[in-house]
Amino acid sequence: MTPPRPPSGAPAPALAAAASMLADGRFDEARTLLLRHIQINKAHPHPHALYMLGVAADALAQPDQSLHYLERAVVADPHSPMFTVALAHALADRNCLPDAVRLLESFAAAHPPSAPVATTLSSALSQLGRDDDALRVAEFARAALGDLPDLSGALGAILHKLGRIDDALAAYRRARRIAKEGTLLLNLARVGEAVALFRAATEQFPDDDAAWLHYAYTQNYSDSAPAPEQARAHRTIGLALRKRLGPPFTSWNVSKDPARPLRVAIISPDLRRHAIVSFLAPLLENYDKSREAGWHLTAYSTSRKSDDVTQRLRTLVDAWRDVPNPHPRYLANLIRADRIDVAIELSGHTEGNSAAAMHLRPAPVQITYLGYPNTTGLDTIDIRLVDSITDPPGPADALAVEKLIRIDPCFLCYQPIVTVPPVDRLCGQPVPATSGAPKPVSFGSFNLPSKISPRTLTLWSRVLEAIPNSTLILKHALLKEPWMRDNLAARLVAAGIPEPRIAVLPPTPSYADHLAAYSHIDIALDTFPYHGTTTTCEALWMGVPVITLTGDRHASRVGTSLLSAIGLPDLAAADALLASRA
Repeated sequence: MTPPRPPSGAPAPALAAAASMLADGRFDEARTLLLRHIQINKAHPHPHALYMLGVAADALAQPDQSLHYLERAVVADPHSPMFTVALAHALADRNCLPDAVRLLESFAAAHPPSAPVATTLSSALSQLGRDDDALRVAEFARAALGDLPDLSGALGAILHKLGRIDDALAAYRRARRIAKEGTLLLNLARVGEAVALFRAATEQFPDDDAAWLHYAYTQNYSDSAPAPEQARAHRTIGLALRKRLGPPFTSWNVSKDPARPLRVAIISPDLRRHAIVSFLAPLLENYDKSREAGWHLTAYSTSRKSDDVTQRLRTLVDAWRDVPNPHPRYLANLIRADRIDVAIELSGHTEGNSAAAMHLRPAPVQITYLGYPNTTGLDTIDIRLVDSITDPPGPADALAVEKLIRIDPCFLCYQPIVTVPPVDRLCGQPVPATSGAPKPVSFGSFNLPSKISPRTLTLWSRVLEAIPNSTLILKHALLKEPWMRDNLAARLVAAGIPEPRIAVLPPTPSYADHLAAYSHIDIALDTFPYHGTTTTCEALWMGVPVITLTGDRHASRVGTSLLSAIGLPDLAAADALLASRA
């Protein structure tokens, strides 16, 4: 949770100046100014000054200081919903969610209804599993205050969690929460509706980079979005960022000494137990930290989330920066201050990305890699690392804003981030092979449900029709929700796959158990046009072959690259007929 920004109309010139600095991402300057103001007024510090110090400390990854100042702000003005909500966010960020709920409930009991308090309380209750209480709070506030966007958005979130999908979509629509509505449509694999929704948003808000980001991102899942339109949408993200943030930097205070170490940065919100670490960790584990190697590597972690994998990654780099949910200008200035020569961003346009900071060009050379299956559309990113199969020379170059640098034979290097269970499959057969009559074939997919496009369903239906008594086994964390299972089952049946031939595996308690679940599958079926990447690697690692269909863009060619790299190119079909017969 991120505290709201301070109001620009805060009293006193110093406080107004500090508010402007916070809005611009100049957190150190704001903190210095506010501390000076409090020192002058130490007998009666202004609560807005205390509040803004809490906001600045939070942005500077100083959670203890943030909590200290926000607590003082609430003591100074216990009737301010803004201060109370900010303190609740700070408590939640420190894993003190019950304390945050008690704070908000106490405020709500003593004051008139407040939309910020109600929405924050509803979200906190939901995170604690108190869904009925969360719904009651949101509905009570909406009845008292009317159909305010924040309240309808909060109501939509809890209805979404409760599986009341039509009601949730209606609430998001009332709230004009286009991103929430579109994301829910995407989760339901109603990709065409999501694309149309985001396209309409770009027409209504043609200079809004967020609208273009959602439109471009969602097209990766579409089996009808032409590659040139995807490229145009991505390019417009870069143009919109330039309008919002202004021109990028054009000079950097980096040394020209050829004998010094080259200063390289990696930037990601996913430096934890996350899919990209299966591809990043093998590279970092082979990074030579000796000065003689001529490198200095800094990692910028842009998320509040961390775990044991985070701690392991910290030991593999030369320097580590925690920059939780950063303001783009603050992150860019931090990278510049560290005199980075080459900045490598690892998330593209996925959640928590740093595209806005990369637009500002904090480093003279900028690269995108690993986390996104398309061009970023930013002309300030110089290089995108791919291979000759995912991005064939010629056609792919015409669609990319960045210069494509191809690492052949495959741009990926995979290794599981945990100790894996024993492999008990070899080319889909149990090890050792069982005797007697062959059992029916089990096909399967552990891919994201939103990747299961209409064309994917048609292909899978043909496969099961061609193999009598075969079954389709599905697994994904999202399928723990009954509404997600029901939605997918209905789509499969409508595509001609009988319900008795469909099985959905339950969630597993650990990643190792998840990998062990591949023992139920003989042959994995890839999705199209958005291939699996981690899921394909996991299946192959566990001895399960994967059949894929090769498409015309990076997202629909990654599976082909992976299969070619391990010597199984024949499992990548060139057309749908071959794929259904493979």
